[in-house]
Amino acid sequence: MTSASPQRPTSYEILVRGELSEALVAALEPLRLRVEPGGMVALRGAFRDRSELLGALQALEDLGVDLIEVTPTEDG
Repeated sequence: MTSASPQRPTSYEILVRGELSEALVAALEPLRLRVEPGGMVALRGAFRDRSELLGALQALEDLGVDLIEVTPTEDG
């Protein structure tokens, strides 16, 4: 019997357009937010696996956030 080694979280930067409500910012608390020029907001953080990343992206879409870009990064 072999055991799978735990996967190391992968960090991503998610670029979105528009203002985020206080409630949405609170829901995204594990992620770091940075306001970018041109009305963009960069969300940065680590995700355990692809499923967790896709769940976060789906939640952003469900809340009407305009997703611009998702980029893997070197740090969380």
